[in-house]
Amino acid sequence: MILACAIAFISGAAYEAGCVAWCHYSEHNDPTRAAVSSLFLAVCQVAGIGESVSDWRAAPFFVCGYAIGTFGAVTWKKRRNELPSEER
Repeated sequence: MILACAIAFISGAAYEAGCVAWCHYSEHNDPTRAAVSSLFLAVCQVAGIGESVSDWRAAPFFVCGYAIGTFGAVTWKKRRNELPSEER
């Protein structure tokens, strides 16, 4: 049970962080990195949904991972954009 919840949470967080990456690469017209991001998103979805379906108690962890993943990735991207270009 704990492993299912951990996999679901990490999958949700990684999925949302990957969404930020996918948007970034798509906006910058980088099809290769956007495609790799898309592959990563699919793996995260399969793992997270799989754990949530096999044990419904893992589903809330998958959902919470979405929020944490988005918050972390957007915060990281914002801080990175605030650095001078030579420190990136």
